[in-house]
Amino acid sequence: MNKVIIPVIVGIIAAIIAVSYFVMLSKNSINEGFEEQTGEFPNAVSSGPVTILAYEHRLGENVFVHIRGLGFNEKGNFRFFTPQGVLFKTVAYDGSISSDFNQYFKPTPSKILDICTPEELIGEWTVTFDNNVYPPLKFKVTDEYLRGAEEQIYPVC
Repeated sequence: MNKVIIPVIVGIIAAIIAVSYFVMLSKNSINEGFEEQTGEFPNAVSSGPVTILAYEHRLGENVFVHIRGLGFNEKGNFRFFTPQGVLFKTVAYDGSISSDFNQYFKPTPSKILDICTPEELIGEWTVTFDNNVYPPLKFKVTDEYLRGAEEQIYPVC
């Protein structure tokens, strides 16, 4: 019985440490960079309360999005479209719940979205807002891979 309990306890402790580190990272380092937009994130692009921390991303790299300063009555969605116009991700926001939050995602091929190859991810992406409350936001995925990502980003169809 002890042989089962010890690995479970070690796993739980490792998960707590990982979650604590991620929370610390998202609350501290990302937010600190926005105190001075030209400081830590000089290549950030913004529209309204939404900021993408870098304009260019390599294949296999996370796209970090920071939402800051939503008004209490601001509610809606923003949507990420691939260079071919395929809806990749939708993020809902509601200023009455939270005026600031972070999101991230990794552009990857998806059989469900009919994005079959990494090449379909390359180019300028567009972020749009419900009812065009803010101008569209653009960022780019380049044809370079993040080191080691070639094994993770591959054709799926």
